[in-house]
Parts: sequence; C-alpha cells; structure tokens
Amino acid sequence: PYAAGPACAPACAAARAAGLSLALFAPGWSIECGGAQCASEDADAAAAAGEEAAAAAGMLPELRHNMRMLVELSEVRMQQTHRKLRAERDAMRSYSARRDAHAAAARQTATRLEAIEEVQAALRRCVAGAKAVRQAQLSSAAPGGGGGGGG
Repeated sequence: PYAAGPACAPACAAARAAGLSLALFAPGWSIECGGAQCASEDADAAAAAGEEAAAAAGMLPELRHNMRMLVELSEVRMQQTHRKLRAERDAMRSYSARRDAHAAAARQTATRLEAIEEVQAALRRCVAGAKAVRQAQLSSAAPGGGGGGGG
C-alpha cells in the first residue's frame, strides 16, 4: 500500500531511513497504457529487448519500464567500467614502459660505474707503481754518494 501525491513523503522517508533505494513514477501509467491502443503501441515497441515475453506474461507497463531502465542503467555502468578499465590498462602500459626505461637507464649507469671503478683501480695501481719507482730511484741514489748529478 502506498499513498499518492504529497502523501507518499512518509513512505519515501521510511525507505530512505531503512537505507533503501526508491523511485517515483507518474501516477496513472497503468491506466494510460491499459487500453487497446496502448497495447498495439506496446507490441510495436516490444520487438526490441524481448518485451514480447513480458507482455505475454502480463507484466504491467510500469514494470516493463522499470526493467528497461534497469537494463539501460546496467549498460551505462558496464560502458563506464569498460572505459575505466581501458584507461587503467593504458596507464599500466605507460607505467610499465617507464619502469622498463628506468631499469635500462639503471643498468647503463651500473655499467658506467663499473668502468669508472676499473679506471680508478688502474689509476691506483699506476700511482702505487710510480711511488715504487720513485722510492727505488731515491734508494739507489742515496748509497752512491749523491746521485751523479749536477749540471
């Protein structure tokens, strides 16, 4: 049981308080589409979306309308979800490409660091060798009495 017009406010408030969804429809739809003329119009429109079965089952026009609305809402939600999923896939591809580029740059940097470390090690060996040669020259010059110099 429900009240018509402004008297439906308490029922709407009760539905909202219970956490339910609700929809209001124009009164008299079942009367407007109850005649033979509306039945023939409905038969023409029923060709799409399988409404013939609904009409054969004796569904009220407002129920068919509600079902159509639910189907349309579901289709819209599916399209929105599809678009969101496609955008997320595109973003994931972009992030993966950026990750791969960063990984390649990190590998190049690591290779360059290894080369620099090899150069530093070679330089240390050269410096150590030069010190050894210098030390050998100084030690050979000292016992000989002054190192054969002067000029």
